[in-house]
Amino acid sequence: MLRDVASQYSDILSPEESAFIQTQQRLSVGAQRLYARLVTRKGLLFRVDSLKYREIANLSACLCELVSNGFLQFLHHCAADKLLNLVTKAELLNLFPLTPPRHKKPECIDFITTRYTDHAIRSRLETPYPWVVRCDSELLKNVEMLFFGTASRNFSVFVLEDLGIQTFENYKLDKQSRIFNSRKEFVDYLKLLECSICIELLTRRWDQLLAGELHKFLHKRFDHRLLERVRRKYLFKLSREAERQGKMEFALEGYKNASIAPSTERQIRIQLKIGNIQASHALLLKMLTAESYTASEKMFASRFAHRNNKRWTGSALNPLPTVFETETDANNGELRQTTLVLPEPPIGHIEDAVVDWYHQKGYRAWHTENGFIQAIFGLAFWHVIFAPVPGVFVNRYQSGPLDLYWPDFFEQRKNLVKTRLAELSGTGFRAELLSIYDEKWGVANTFVGWRLFERSVLEDWLETIPQTYLLKLLKVMVSNIQQYRRGFPDLLVIDRMGCVEFVEVKGPGDQLSSHQRVWFNLFYKLEVPARVLRVSW
Repeated sequence: MLRDVASQYSDILSPEESAFIQTQQRLSVGAQRLYARLVTRKGLLFRVDSLKYREIANLSACLCELVSNGFLQFLHHCAADKLLNLVTKAELLNLFPLTPPRHKKPECIDFITTRYTDHAIRSRLETPYPWVVRCDSELLKNVEMLFFGTASRNFSVFVLEDLGIQTFENYKLDKQSRIFNSRKEFVDYLKLLECSICIELLTRRWDQLLAGELHKFLHKRFDHRLLERVRRKYLFKLSREAERQGKMEFALEGYKNASIAPSTERQIRIQLKIGNIQASHALLLKMLTAESYTASEKMFASRFAHRNNKRWTGSALNPLPTVFETETDANNGELRQTTLVLPEPPIGHIEDAVVDWYHQKGYRAWHTENGFIQAIFGLAFWHVIFAPVPGVFVNRYQSGPLDLYWPDFFEQRKNLVKTRLAELSGTGFRAELLSIYDEKWGVANTFVGWRLFERSVLEDWLETIPQTYLLKLLKVMVSNIQQYRRGFPDLLVIDRMGCVEFVEVKGPGDQLSSHQRVWFNLFYKLEVPARVLRVSW
């Protein structure tokens, strides 16, 4: 990790970060091993007698080397109660024999801290139980963010690769592919992450001055794709908290500038709540008619308009269309629903019981949920997903690009997508996907769960499911991958005549989610067979 960051970001690292990396690289092998162990352990504070690793021959010398180079520090001035929490109750009773043994550990600590000074407590603890603390956390955190491209580190990928459990796609990594191209961009990213901490503080106690400062900073747009996405996310979170606090004008301004879902929905609700019926009506009409809104947003707008149309009529505003209410109306027969009564309650998942029922009828059935459409999509658009777009592949351990679920993911690759759709429309669709399956089997891809299906199952699917159905579904995925990665029906069913159907299983009292409703609207429009199977016993 350190070598890659030094190679990719040498020109934007701070002097302290550069020195940190260089010093670590000069450590002995044993000290580097001990440091790696400590970095991947929880917390920053460690008991020396707990550090026992077979691969480190002279642990004491390695520990001293890390201390002398500034990576660790022996603990001498920690608060006494904190130190007492880091030893067991039995150890406390041994060091402080006057402590009543019947007490629980917190009571023991209260007893000791009221009868001994901090200096006396530390003196008794430090000799038998010395502690060290990592003092490089900020520098290492910055390096981790440069490497992973996010504040959420995941060192487990190193282990999974070393054990041969996971392999990753081979894509180019260099200074042209990195996510930050200047120190300012990286510093702005760090500032945005600090906003998240401040917003968390506001959820505990609202501070108008702090909220105003955050509001002011988060209203400045960034040209950098990652920074702008993070800015909008945190501005939405700030606005949501302002709404909870009753600061409606503050929230409205923030939602308007955030411009991410469900910002418009929140504006509609607030405008109606504060009595701005005309403004709410105008936003609903825009959401229903503008192409920039997702199917889920349009479904919300349709259902919300349906419930509130009397308000528009009473205020001389025209009623709004409610198209999504009728397209999945079971009374019109457009949402295919059937019932199934099982002889006894299912053991385990209800979906698996229904699969068994289909098998007894001589049908083929698989419980795949979103895994089916995601796998087909991941194989069909493999080379689009891993295309060399700048700033989206920043380390060797990614199962997809950083911008995979960003709204402009396909806009950044529109020519590649257009070409790929044309290729998939040809006669070689089946052979193409099987070839990619063979070539890439086991390589990490966010969409492809390799253990979900074997090659023979994929062959079965591609042989039986009409290519026209698959192409229609793939075009839906391409239109908005964030929207359509969820809500796909539970089962893929092929009857004895070879007819295909997607089946959503619902137990007693279960209802379709908004994502599932969106999919069933699409099945109806695309003329792809699908039904809801309502199961009881």
